[in-house]
Amino acid sequence: MLLRGTAVASVALASWACGLFDAPPPLPTVATPTANLLANGGFEAGVAPWVAHTLPAQPGATLQLSDRSPHAGAHAVELTLSGAEAGDAARAVVVTQAANPQAFPEFVSGYYRVDDWQPHAPSEYLYFSITVRGGDFPGGAPAHELRVLIGAPSEPELQPFLTFAFLSRAAPVLHRWTYFGFPVKPAFQLHFEQMPSRWDGIDVSVAVRFDGRDAGDAPSSASVLFDDLYAGTQVDNPNRPPDP
Repeated sequence: MLLRGTAVASVALASWACGLFDAPPPLPTVATPTANLLANGGFEAGVAPWVAHTLPAQPGATLQLSDRSPHAGAHAVELTLSGAEAGDAARAVVVTQAANPQAFPEFVSGYYRVDDWQPHAPSEYLYFSITVRGGDFPGGAPAHELRVLIGAPSEPELQPFLTFAFLSRAAPVLHRWTYFGFPVKPAFQLHFEQMPSRWDGIDVSVAVRFDGRDAGDAPSSASVLFDDLYAGTQVDNPNRPPDP
């Protein structure tokens, strides 16, 4: 009996070695859904669902994509402004997406590149923002906006239901992609002293703007690219720089 058992085991081992007993195929890997609340954050699928707004308002304003030097992929969004011609005291180009998430975004990140920066107005800066439309705030204001500034040496003039946080007061570095990331949820709660439990919508925007320019001031201008934009949880931020 011992010899017979040994023979059976030997046959089984030889059969496995020859491939007669194939291993079962591996189970399919379940794709993890993206954690980014923003669609088309890299602008590789055209401009939608991003939309453009300008100050002064220009009906029919359109987004401009650039393939000049994107951070990744083939495209970035380009924001260009100049205030010399009309002598406007304030001018802005804003790119916005209505994210409308079920949970308030914890974190916003991405990359920007500045190729022209002539800050001859008292306040010129680029920024990203979270705007809550509606919501259960006291007073019933239509919107509350947290604007995170880059390149503004001092705080611009405050407006109702608009608050500022500074990522950097220094002038932006030219001709180089720069990472940005900011915990917008705790900052929103700090500045507005509460978090809404409901809202009509939440918008995420990137922009470049100047304020307070006099007609006699030297021309103010800027050209800024944004790419690989993200909004969501901080732990899922895909733009995190590698640890040193």
